[in-house]
Amino acid sequence: MAEQDAKQEPPTWLSYIENCIEEEADVYESNAPYYEVIRDLLLDSRGQDEAISQAIKRCGDQYTGEVDDRNARIDEDDPEPPQREEYNFTLLLGTMTALVFEMMGELPYLDPKTDKLSMFLVGLAKYTEDKPRKG
Repeated sequence: MAEQDAKQEPPTWLSYIENCIEEEADVYESNAPYYEVIRDLLLDSRGQDEAISQAIKRCGDQYTGEVDDRNARIDEDDPEPPQREEYNFTLLLGTMTALVFEMMGELPYLDPKTDKLSMFLVGLAKYTEDKPRKG
């Protein structure tokens, strides 16, 4: 019996998100880091406010890091270099909203984790409201 408990399978939502992370691992402009934020948020045992705050910070840092990396690769000596990318936090909010809604479909009905994800989106929207946006 104890051996059977030790081999207990992870929740289906966790298996799902781990598969998403694995599938996105080698994709250019991958969403894997954002799936990881969601996974870590749902597994975080700290207080909800602290966990959400940390997840929002990670999303912002990940997004700005990606934009900065793309801009660093622009060759200024190129006769027609592409325009430098500006931050557009509308993209971050849209991406995270889509991923959160995807995950909510994998959670059991009325699971408290859905509340945590909802509060995360509300917090992310507040975080991005004073950040650069387009469209």
